[in-house]
Amino acid sequence: MLLAQADLESRIKETRTTVAKALENKVNGNEHQIVSHTTAAVAAILRQSDDLGLESMPDHVAIARTIAQSLASGDKLRVFAPSCPDYKHNGSTYTFGELGSGVSLLGMYQIEFAGKFLTMLDIYGIPYDYTVLTADIEVEDEAMLAKNSVTKAEAIERVKGTIKETAEYVCGLLTPQNGSTIRSTGFLEEFEGFLDLQKKHETLIQQLQNSSAPFRKSLGHLHEGRLNLYARLFPEATQAELLELMPRTIRTMAQYATLGHLARERDAVITSHRTLNIPAYNDQKLFSGKLEDYRRVPVLNFDRRIY
Repeated sequence: MLLAQADLESRIKETRTTVAKALENKVNGNEHQIVSHTTAAVAAILRQSDDLGLESMPDHVAIARTIAQSLASGDKLRVFAPSCPDYKHNGSTYTFGELGSGVSLLGMYQIEFAGKFLTMLDIYGIPYDYTVLTADIEVEDEAMLAKNSVTKAEAIERVKGTIKETAEYVCGLLTPQNGSTIRSTGFLEEFEGFLDLQKKHETLIQQLQNSSAPFRKSLGHLHEGRLNLYARLFPEATQAELLELMPRTIRTMAQYATLGHLARERDAVITSHRTLNIPAYNDQKLFSGKLEDYRRVPVLNFDRRIY
């Protein structure tokens, strides 16, 4: 994924221009410092993308705007690290069948990446609020409860255990600098109304499925790409039955779109494993606000699989 030197320098130059333009109306007197810090940090991310283990080159313009916004406002840069509950795995892939209460496989991967990325933010003096978000929303999934042989009440308590264990693990492993903070929580605790917003995105996806042939085709490709996962979740299902699980694909896509929406509202960066749902974070067709308010959420897609 190495960039040609000319392309790299062009992106760094664009980063500086983007930040300078974003600060045109600021009168704090520290605009030059913000431009300098932001440009240096984004340049480091681009230059060290392979060392960071990124799957794809990050959107330098989106990252620059978000970092500059946090520095200009005096707020910490929000970093969301979505993670799964502690499903059974073989060390590299979820196998399901049990639900534990420890740090999940994806949680481990997220924290592994945070050790690289947050250190870079520390070096460039960018304070952050890093939050591992465990998907407590999955306790609402009856099929997942049955697959992992737990009741909803049991699942809730085990996910709480994962949130607690993750907090202890990440805080014991990483030492934030510059007044930064590290947290572990659940989606439902962090975002009031997450499930309602998810439902709105599900409805929008269904409407696009019915009205747009290109969208329907891309959704079909996404669904096909998830069939191996569904076969692992439901080993007794026939191929025809697996194909009928489109509502699960739509729901998952809606969850990613919802987190993208909330990250956009909070000027947050998202760190993510390799998944076919990455585009949903920034799919403009799933944006329900005014077109002029749309902006891309910076997503750092690290090269780890879980399915």
